[in-house]
Formats: sequence, C-alpha cells, structure tokens
Amino acid sequence: MKLLFVCGCLEPGKDGVGDYTCRLGGELYRQGNQVSVIALNDSYIQEELFRLQIIEDLPIPTLRIPTTYPSNNRFNRAKKWIDEFQPDWISLQFVPFSFQKHGLPFNLARNLKRIIGSTKIHIMFHELWVGIHGKTTKKQALLGFIQKLNIMCLNTILQPKILTTSNSIYKSKLHNDKAVILSLFGNIPISNNESYLQPNNKILTVVHFGTFTNCIADFIQQVEAIQQIAVSKNSNLKFILLGNGGAHKKKYLDTLKRMLGSEAINDMGMLSSEEISQYLLRADIGISRADYDIVGKSGSTLAMIEHGLPVLLRGERPKQVHNELKNLQELLFFCDDTPHNIPKKKKPKSLILEVSLHFSELLVKS
Repeated sequence: MKLLFVCGCLEPGKDGVGDYTCRLGGELYRQGNQVSVIALNDSYIQEELFRLQIIEDLPIPTLRIPTTYPSNNRFNRAKKWIDEFQPDWISLQFVPFSFQKHGLPFNLARNLKRIIGSTKIHIMFHELWVGIHGKTTKKQALLGFIQKLNIMCLNTILQPKILTTSNSIYKSKLHNDKAVILSLFGNIPISNNESYLQPNNKILTVVHFGTFTNCIADFIQQVEAIQQIAVSKNSNLKFILLGNGGAHKKKYLDTLKRMLGSEAINDMGMLSSEEISQYLLRADIGISRADYDIVGKSGSTLAMIEHGLPVLLRGERPKQVHNELKNLQELLFFCDDTPHNIPKKKKPKSLILEVSLHFSELLVKS
C-alpha cells in the first residue's frame, strides 16, 4: 500500500503525535508499504523542509510546511505532494491544537477535502475537545463546544472510511459506528541492553516521564503510596524526573523536595530517546499522571509499560476494567493497592508491531 500520513508538526522530540506518526510510518515501511508524511502546520521551522527523515534507521520522505505560510499556500503545497505520491490511503492524525494554535482549525476539513479528492481517508483522533475529561470554566466549556462542532464537521465533510481513537471514552463520544479503538505505543524505542535484569534492592528507583497536571493533591497521594512501598521493601527512595514536565513542574518539584528531600530527587530534564530508555530500563516503578479511563492515550505511560515498569496511576483501583487495557492491566496499580502486592517488573516489549498490524488490517478490510 501507499500510505500518506498528515499531522501538524514533525519536530523530533517536541511533538508526541508527530513522533508517533513517524514511528508508525517507519514500521509500516519496514513491512513493505510505501510511506510518506506531511506536517501541515509546523511551528518549529520558518521555511518549507523536505527530507528523508531517518526513523530508527529507516528513511521516510517527509514534508514539513511552516505555520508562517498562508493557509492556501500550505494546502496547495500539500496537494502537489499528494498528487505526486498518489497514495492509496491518507491518514489524518488529529489533535485540534496541532492544526491551529487555539485548537480551532475551522478550515481544515474543507481544505483537506479540496486537496485529497477521492483518496480514501482514515482519521485517528488522538484528542477530542477541551472539557471532555471533567469540570471546566465557562470559557473552556465554550471552546470545547466549538471544537466538538468542528470535529462533527470534519467527519461530515471528509467522510472517512475508518475512524480510530485510543480509548473507549473517546470512542463513545464520537457517536459514530465506524469508530474503532486502535491502541497506541510509546514514543521511546527500547534500548538494546539487559539493564532491566539488574535491580538494586537497596534503592527503589521511581521515574516520572511526562507532563504534570494541575491536580497536585492526587500526586501527593501517589508519592505517599510510593513511600509505603519503599518502607515495605526496606529500601531508600530515588525519584527521577524525565522531560520538561510542563508548566506545573516547579510546583511539583518543590512538593517532592518537601516530601522526600532534595537528595532523593534527580531532575534530568530533556534527554535523547536513547537516554530516556536507559533510565526507564534501570527504574523499578513508573508514576503516571494519566487517568485510568484515558491511560491508553498517554504515550509516556505506554513507554514506561513497554519498558516493563509497573506503573502507578492516580486515584483508587477502578471496579470496571476497560477492554482495550486488558493486555496492560497486569502492570498497572493504584494508590489503594497493598504495598506488598504491586506488580513485578517485566521484560521490555514494544507494542509497535502489534499496533501497526492492527492498523494495516483495518485498511485492508476497508
């Protein structure tokens, strides 16, 4: 098959959906498909950039079109690329804020329809609208309502043959019989070494990888649960932070220092994928800020799981297990679980092959 992926940005390590798209495209290329990728709204460049982007030793043709180009210019350039490549499928990797800085890409649907013609289209909804996860301000509720209308418009105009999303909550919100759950994988390739087999029983190493939310109270509960686990193992606690952590990082870092002491905390900041993988392989436990209902959309959580880490989610253990998480369930645990019964670390296993085969199957059947 000839597959063209469309996303917002392709700056390596700066855009989770862009990294996911490149890795998925690379795996599909490895399986014998022809693949190319367009970034329609790339804010990290000032001029159009065409190159063979090397994805895990595989060359993938990519076209990055800067945000600064006028809308008509961006879509006309994308049309030329599409006409030259002549794909069998176009896969839109959708996040509202990827295509417009306020999350309101009003012209996306009509412009895409104009340039793709009769090519079959798939849409992967990585995110839907603001407020879907809980309480919002009036301003956020209004934004979410408009984003919801925009998504409805996108589906109506593009008439995708396949709709996918990462979790059952999003699937139910789409209200579309075509919607299918397509699991994600992490964006950190597993490093080729055996360090996961070498635990240090005197130190319990906990790693946080991802963005901090504004809900610090349940994070404190998570840290308290980790402290109980360390006591049960008679181990000293070491807490490692990976990545920039987002806007709330300082508040969380100050809280950690008060609870654990500065000497127990290593803030590593931004690292390469190889370096992140090394830290994940050597850790004992991962801590995630994701809610259980939508943990399937968290690339950082999935990266920890792929590296074999037991992952502590926030809150208490849910009474109902979501079907799409059954394969991951044995590595998830919660603050109300008994410290002596947390999951054991497992051998690392990438999910990318499983996900790519499922994606290919959906395309072939349609």
